[in-house]
Amino acid sequence: ILYCLEEALRISQRCSGAEKVCLVFDLSDFGLKSMDYEVVKRLIIVLANYYPERLGQVLLWNAPIVFSGFWQIISPFIDPVTFRKIRFVDDAALMANIDRSVMPVEVLATLGLGHRSTLRRASPRTQC
Repeated sequence: ILYCLEEALRISQRCSGAEKVCLVFDLSDFGLKSMDYEVVKRLIIVLANYYPERLGQVLLWNAPIVFSGFWQIISPFIDPVTFRKIRFVDDAALMANIDRSVMPVEVLATLGLGHRSTLRRASPRTQC
């Protein structure tokens, strides 16, 4: 996750001068085996302590009902400033928050905006 965050920051700064990023977590396959409290706790600490001004928003997409119990346990650990940047979103809200041109092909396919085999993945070098 941190590698992807650093790459996103580097590319967005180079391409558009943007200094904030939006993290999207697709939780559609989240289940009881996915509940790794230590990893999530560490991720929250890293985001709050090392990326407080770089984190624009966090979108939790397709959260299943089982995630609500996990959320109740981890949300008290989240810094209030970071907490205000987190939103649960459905497909429509995801489309409203993220430009289609930067969405991965897997997301576009999930949204019904093309089939994975016909969509082409843009390399980071060609996105700007």
